[in-house]
Amino acid sequence: MQKTIESKEILEKINNKENIYYENAIIKGNLDFTNLISQIRIGKNMYRSYIDSVLVFENCIFEDKIIGFKKDGNDLYFTTFLKDLNFSNSRFNNSLEFIFTHFQTHLDFSYATFNDKVQFREAIFSGYADFTNANFSKETGFIESFFTVKADFKESTFKNKVDFSQTHFIGFNDFENAKFLDKIDLSETKFIGTSKGGINA
Repeated sequence: MQKTIESKEILEKINNKENIYYENAIIKGNLDFTNLISQIRIGKNMYRSYIDSVLVFENCIFEDKIIGFKKDGNDLYFTTFLKDLNFSNSRFNNSLEFIFTHFQTHLDFSYATFNDKVQFREAIFSGYADFTNANFSKETGFIESFFTVKADFKESTFKNKVDFSQTHFIGFNDFENAKFLDKIDLSETKFIGTSKGGINA
C-alpha cells in the first residue's frame, strides 16, 4: 500500500538538512524548492535556495507541481541541488520547472514518466544526468542547458516536441535507441564531447 506524504513534510526535513528517502509514496502538494531557509540573495530581485540534502524518491507518484524556479512579481527564485537527487521510476502528473537550476552532482530520472510539461531551460548539470528509459508525454525543454559530465537519454521516449536548441553537451551523451515521435529542435546545439546514438548527425 502506498503511503501519502504532504510536500510540506519534505520541505521541513530539507530545511533541517535531513536526507530524504521515500519509496512507493504518493506526494501531494506543490514541491517548491525555491523558498527554503537556505535561500540567499544573489542579485537585485534574485534569490537562490541551496539544498544540502540527498533526496531520493524511488517509484513515487507526484500529483502536483515540482518547482525549482518561479517568478513572483519582479522577483526571481532559483534552486541549486548540492547533493544527489533521485526520482527513478517515479511518475509526475503535473509540470516540472527547473529553469536556471543547478544540479551539482548525480541527477536520476531513469524510468520516470512525465505526464505534463517539463522545463530545464538554462539548467546546469554538473554531474551524471540520467534520463534512461524516461517517458516524456508533453513538451520538454532543455534550451541553453549545459551537460558537463554525462547526459544519458538512451531508450527514452519523447511523445511531444523536445527542444535542445543551444544546449551544450560538453561530456559524453548517449541517445542510443531514443525515440522522438514529434519535432526535435537541435538548432545551435553543441556536441563537444563523445556522442552515442546519432542525434547530432
